[in-house]
Amino acid sequence: MAAYRSFDFVDAIRPAPSGSRARYLKRCKASLASRTRKQEPAVGRAIKPNIVLVHGAWGDASHWRHVIPRLHEKGYRVFAAQIPLTSLADDIDRTSKLVAAQDAPTLLVGHAYGCAVITGAGRAPNVVGLVYLAGPALDEGESLNDLLARRALPEGAANIRQDNYGFLWIAPEKFRETFCHDLDDETESLVWALTQKPTAERCFEEKSGPPAWKVKPSWYQISADDRLIPVETEKWMAQRIEARATISLQTSHASVATRPNEIVMLIEEASNAAAGKADHEVAGDLQRNDPDRYGEPGDQAG
Repeated sequence: MAAYRSFDFVDAIRPAPSGSRARYLKRCKASLASRTRKQEPAVGRAIKPNIVLVHGAWGDASHWRHVIPRLHEKGYRVFAAQIPLTSLADDIDRTSKLVAAQDAPTLLVGHAYGCAVITGAGRAPNVVGLVYLAGPALDEGESLNDLLARRALPEGAANIRQDNYGFLWIAPEKFRETFCHDLDDETESLVWALTQKPTAERCFEEKSGPPAWKVKPSWYQISADDRLIPVETEKWMAQRIEARATISLQTSHASVATRPNEIVMLIEEASNAAAGKADHEVAGDLQRNDPDRYGEPGDQAG
């Protein structure tokens, strides 16, 4: 949404200068109108979408700590979902509410299990693109377990434990070698291991609904040294969704922490492409709502 800035409050209460109060108020209104016009979205100007980040299993939104500052410095409005990891439906619902709250064109970025979440939440009308980071791009009627069953389980699967309450954990002493073996900061990997968020088994069992990647442009990042999802499965998913661009990084499952620069570059590429789509859609809305100011729908900006 455009940020509209009024004249300062002090201007409204300051005694009117010489001349009639009517002329003074007219000048104030003219100043407000001028400033407001400067803030209106212009037809033909690329609109940088908001970015909503969705974390994966066994973690929370703090896993984006290396990505968020870089995007923020580049001028993006960034929000990171805190999903409950209690079921795929719950996680999609929480993300969908955050996406709806943007009230603006939005690029959805999922990491690991978060990719399954954006596949469901990405059908929202204001979502203009999807970025998949080493995670499952499910099809309708498919679960994460179904996807993993396509090939032999990767070595990290042996380190997953189930508790008595239906939640899955990575054995803390095995967390680093399973999730982020190439993360330089061993203190960070230790904190991740000991603060990991348990993930309900239901998240792996529930079937996906209609996938957003069939109707929204998508990008994909492969982690070539992933120990939780088979690399060949990631390559196959990138092909299945017909990703606009696919990058392969020689890194672990934790690409958002080990290779943040490359991740931000991919997000920027998706954002730039999505910005054109967002601009076209917003221009159409403006033209439909105010054709006298913006022209008829379909008119080109001069």
